[in-house]
Amino acid sequence: MPDTTRHILAADIGGTSSRFGCFLAQGDALTLEASLVLPTAGAASFTELVRQAVALQPGLDPARMDAAAFAVPGAVRGRRTVLLPNITWPAHWDEMQAAVGTARLVLLNDFAAQAHAVVTPALQDAELLKPGDAYAPGPVAVTGAGTGLGNCALLPLEAGGWTVVPAELGHAPFPFVGREEFDYQAFVMDRLDVGYPIGDHVVSGGGLALLHEFLSGEAVSPPEASARLDSTPRVAEWFARFYGRACRQYALAVVASGGVVVAGGVAAKTPALVRHPAFLQEFLNCPTQRPLLEAMPIRRNENELSGLWGAAHAGWQACSRPAGPPA
Repeated sequence: MPDTTRHILAADIGGTSSRFGCFLAQGDALTLEASLVLPTAGAASFTELVRQAVALQPGLDPARMDAAAFAVPGAVRGRRTVLLPNITWPAHWDEMQAAVGTARLVLLNDFAAQAHAVVTPALQDAELLKPGDAYAPGPVAVTGAGTGLGNCALLPLEAGGWTVVPAELGHAPFPFVGREEFDYQAFVMDRLDVGYPIGDHVVSGGGLALLHEFLSGEAVSPPEASARLDSTPRVAEWFARFYGRACRQYALAVVASGGVVVAGGVAAKTPALVRHPAFLQEFLNCPTQRPLLEAMPIRRNENELSGLWGAAHAGWQACSRPAGPPA
């Protein structure tokens, strides 16, 4: 029997933190052997970030890997440079390939990694926010707030298995409803000097801080806004409503009969925002498709290493395919 053991270097590059891990793929099992977290802003380039990781954890050395898979917060198109809206440096394919040497390189969107993670052990302890009657296999909508708002669909294939389809709805206009929300829309436009607010401005850590400032008159950082939610119930209610709306919009767009997974740092670190009654109330607020939404189970992914697991799964898949993406 041929040896199917593979060593995979995975990284989940975020606007705030970057996670690295070494995975062992053997048979039908994927195992995390070592991992670490670094501040993304602590490096001036991707190459420097990898060097820092290897210096702190020699087990991450690309020289011993069969594949390297990197999830980045931007739209990935073949071997082209990926501009990362929330990071000061871009992701250059050639630079990344040089950093990993002979290992097979996979570059994917960060929420594509979150979608890949759905079929790994990373979600085995996910919290059920809403039960449902999922159709299996059916599309799964993965969405979530962190530094920005991410989305990706996990779609079943007729021949078996899954494929992922990333989206960039975090850069589309956010739908506000009603006079109060329109006032907030105008506030965000003025505060950020933009023509219209996008999902990243509203359903994100930065969006939570903006909302806190609008409703309380106090400018604070995202962590401070999160820490004060108990004393600012309107901020919690509004943000939960916006989060539920963002999830509903994407769940309807992909007809997520397989359910919804809420990922990202905001839900992981501040679960009260997606447990708030306003979240589910707004998710179900659709007069024409409420039965469809009611049938969708919603899970909260509380594993902050899930993007790492998803990237590793994508790298594992790539080991059985011809090297390289389309040019």
